[in-house]
Amino acid sequence: MGFRRFLGALLIVAITATLAGLWVGSRRSTGPAARPVRPPAVVRDLYGNPLTPAVATYGIDALGGSVEDHYPGTRIERLAAPEG
Repeated sequence: MGFRRFLGALLIVAITATLAGLWVGSRRSTGPAARPVRPPAVVRDLYGNPLTPAVATYGIDALGGSVEDHYPGTRIERLAAPEG
């Protein structure tokens, strides 16, 4: 009998939490429209030079090797074969 009471209480808590989440979500969606996001100001380094975002992200793959993921449109220069 104790297990059934536990399941009943758990069901009531789950239903109440779901209904509360739906109610809060519906109240947020009827509010005023969000303001448009402004582009960030130009970020500068200590010498006043403008900083631009990086053109690649770096990580480690499942085997432990390094991964360099370039953004589309980035030109990647290839090194020439070593001389001698």
